[in-house]
Amino acid sequence: MTITTNATTDTITFDSANLDNDDVTLQGAREIELNGETLTIFDGFGDVAVWNADTSLLYNLEVSAQVAANGAAVKLYEASDNGTNYVSLAVNSTLASNVTFTLPTSNGTNGYVLQTDGSGNTSWVAASGGGATYSAVRTQSGTTYTLVLGDAGDYIQTTSSTAVTITVPPQADVTWAADTEIYFEQNDTGQITIAAGSGVTINSSETLKSFARYSVIALKRVASDGWTLTGERALV
Repeated sequence: MTITTNATTDTITFDSANLDNDDVTLQGAREIELNGETLTIFDGFGDVAVWNADTSLLYNLEVSAQVAANGAAVKLYEASDNGTNYVSLAVNSTLASNVTFTLPTSNGTNGYVLQTDGSGNTSWVAASGGGATYSAVRTQSGTTYTLVLGDAGDYIQTTSSTAVTITVPPQADVTWAADTEIYFEQNDTGQITIAAGSGVTINSSETLKSFARYSVIALKRVASDGWTLTGERALV
């Protein structure tokens, strides 16, 4: 292999049919310090890869750039032993504006679907239409608990024999979907109290407490940080 340097253009040219083990061998771990600059690899027709301090753009590794007729796409291939089929994640050829989708923080519940709040925040919610859907039943044994996004749509049985406080966090902490519902059953003698997190308002025609053992109460999200509590609540 012939290596040619050009001080005028500040380039190094590797003249070889192939770069393989006979041409280039690293002795130990090596790194390239970008020093705040951009490193570009091109093949004479365009950029192959570009790295800088903030991004890595890979053009010829099945991550396609936008072209005149189509948006960019990423291809995820199956195992090479099984073939060359792939799943492609593609951008629509026409966008009204920039779009960012923020994925949920958990796997969600079996049978749930991905829903957007219209601002790019996504969450798992129970599917509607096309068949019956049910609230997932689970238990909560502690005396204090702060709701999380994965609780949306669930039927939570509290099993403590002493009082239980369940706190509703604000939208700033949890990206609740519009119309979220959460159900609670006082499954033991510990009375449930629903507490409002910072900036949260909980409306109720009675108290924010369950009435007795086996009482069922429910939260309904009616505004960004507004909820209504319904069901079998204590009067005082």
